[in-house]
Amino acid sequence: MLLDAVVAGLVLGWVFRGRFVNLAEVEIRGVALAVLGVLLQFVRQYGASAGWPLVREWAPVFYVGTFWILLAVIWLNRRNPAFLLIGFGIFLNMLVIAANGGKMPVSAESLARAGFDPGPIASGQVITHQLLTETTRLAFLADVLVLGKPYPRPVVFSIGDLLLSAGALWCLVGGMLAHPSVTRRPKPLKTRVSLPGLN
Repeated sequence: MLLDAVVAGLVLGWVFRGRFVNLAEVEIRGVALAVLGVLLQFVRQYGASAGWPLVREWAPVFYVGTFWILLAVIWLNRRNPAFLLIGFGIFLNMLVIAANGGKMPVSAESLARAGFDPGPIASGQVITHQLLTETTRLAFLADVLVLGKPYPRPVVFSIGDLLLSAGALWCLVGGMLAHPSVTRRPKPLKTRVSLPGLN
């Protein structure tokens, strides 16, 4: 869903006559930490798929740990309200994942409505997700929402995913429009120059 929000943000920014170069005005602190979080996610997924015992055993810890790293990045950028919205979404996802043993619960019914086979998750092949059951904690924060057909790319998502994607959309559109809520810089005042004899 985040990828869809990024694409939508860039398209909407362009439709509203924003400029891609204005995104350079969006100050982002802690880029190195964000890259570290992404790298840890890659190592976790690759190591688990390759059968590395240590990585597979500690995969839930890796997963939750990457959320803490991302939240640290959000804290460094807390003056940007779009980043705060992203951070709130990340926090809600981390909360439900941590409460359920390091895996995001997902509704089998929602998967079926979106056209996905819940089999791989039910069999434990997916290390990041597990099926939602009666014992699932904070089930309302799990992947229970569905964006199905006629949407071209059906997806099952959580409240946290929705907030995270909304924050990313805000950041991109606001950045392209050089809006002060994102760039933290006031827009230049437009002054009208009057010349004698031209009024």
